[in-house]
Amino acid sequence: MFGKKTVIHLHCGSQIDEIWSPVYQTMFEQCDFGILLSGSIKVKIEEYIGESNKLKVIYNPCPVIPTEPIYEKKNQILFSGTLYEGKGYKDLIKAFATIASKYPDWKIVLAGNGEIEQARQLAQELDIEQQVVLLGWVSGEEKHKAFSEAKVLCLPSYAEGFPVAVLDAWAYGLPVVTTPVGGIPDVAIDMENVLLFTPGDVRELSDKLELIVSNEDLRSKLTVASLKMAFDSLSLETITSQLSRIYEEIR
Repeated sequence: MFGKKTVIHLHCGSQIDEIWSPVYQTMFEQCDFGILLSGSIKVKIEEYIGESNKLKVIYNPCPVIPTEPIYEKKNQILFSGTLYEGKGYKDLIKAFATIASKYPDWKIVLAGNGEIEQARQLAQELDIEQQVVLLGWVSGEEKHKAFSEAKVLCLPSYAEGFPVAVLDAWAYGLPVVTTPVGGIPDVAIDMENVLLFTPGDVRELSDKLELIVSNEDLRSKLTVASLKMAFDSLSLETITSQLSRIYEEIR
């Protein structure tokens, strides 16, 4: 309205069809640049506004993590995020229940607010409440502790932009088991840098969990891949450099 240069940064994933409106249409048609979290979202936006060279894909960066304090690794699969249907936390509990008795020294740790009581009840119904830890919302050192102690991160989401939980996991060198949603397919190669499974497929998730739990060599391989992404293509320096180029171009 006032003749200013405008950059829109859309933090939305595959749920874009649910929220698209004339306001979004106008913003993306009139902005100078639109920054999106994945190639798939760029394709989707172009279905609405037509092909555009002002749409740029820039991923969320991996964070710089604390180096202290140091926590000992435990046989834990971490979930980090709000507990609700769209994050697939129930799928994780159900999938883990199928292998829990085979790996009694392993636990799943759910860090996040939301449907905590529903998660606890489901764990009780499946008779695995002793192997399910519900931390609630964590931040700061509590979050650092949860990621440091875990050996695996699992995010069974049905929709994402570019999930921060996965970026956090890569920064901590955690092997990741997740779904190919949002920006994940842009960088993920199954069995090379992540383990992928179909959203909602509890059996497939169970198989992936057993694979990662039982195979220390695979965990080591994925740890190396996670750290490579965190310190290379998805580092804070790489992403801020990409943003800087956009600001230089828009001046």
